[in-house]
Amino acid sequence: MITRTLFLLLTLILLPQFATASSQNQKFQEANSFYSKGDFTTAITLYESLIAEHGYSPGVLYNLGNSYAQVGYPGRAILSYERALRLSPGNSDILGNLEKVQSENGLFTRDKSLGSRIANSLGINQWGMLILVALTAVSATVVGSLYLRISRRVMTSVCIGSALLILLSGISTISVRKNWFCSIMITSSPLLISPFEGAAKVGTAREGRRVFPQNFHGSYVYVVSETGRTGWLLTSDVQPVVPKL
Repeated sequence: MITRTLFLLLTLILLPQFATASSQNQKFQEANSFYSKGDFTTAITLYESLIAEHGYSPGVLYNLGNSYAQVGYPGRAILSYERALRLSPGNSDILGNLEKVQSENGLFTRDKSLGSRIANSLGINQWGMLILVALTAVSATVVGSLYLRISRRVMTSVCIGSALLILLSGISTISVRKNWFCSIMITSSPLLISPFEGAAKVGTAREGRRVFPQNFHGSYVYVVSETGRTGWLLTSDVQPVVPKL
């Protein structure tokens, strides 16, 4: 009797989840079908609907970026790829398409150093986990030395290796964090000298460029672009890669 009751409760709990997953997968396949047929506008609508209903996922964001690239919206394509990379750092398919869209639209970025490539191969959470692993290794070695015969050479090797891993992870975390909370221009927009309508123009932030918000005033945001330009933009022309909750 108890077994049947537990089985019934588990069924009632898990069945809606299975139904939701099935519905989500069905809509995803439907969107992919429209993409394959060249109906990118309908595919975009379905991918956006999936995100609104179930949140972000690398696969949906990747396909959404591809769809936006096909209809000539490089800013929204780059935004989607950047968001996908936050969930799947170092993914070669996402990186490849991101760089392709940037290249096709003249959004060339500086050549990345080896250190930069290493830093961006993982996300903030992954680098944080490596720091935790290194600290755990040191702690376990120290505690173990109290009860086991661990040679000084082994202890020294573990401590040095852990220290280097912590240093690498710390530097990488700082590097990744710098770009983690950037925003993307979803349309080209004039950079203004002040946050008021009719203010003098000091430059242009091109669609697809990364910008780093510094301050807000009304419907304007003060940014520093990846090329070093500064100025005020309409907040509606820029979207954060990591949306505020």
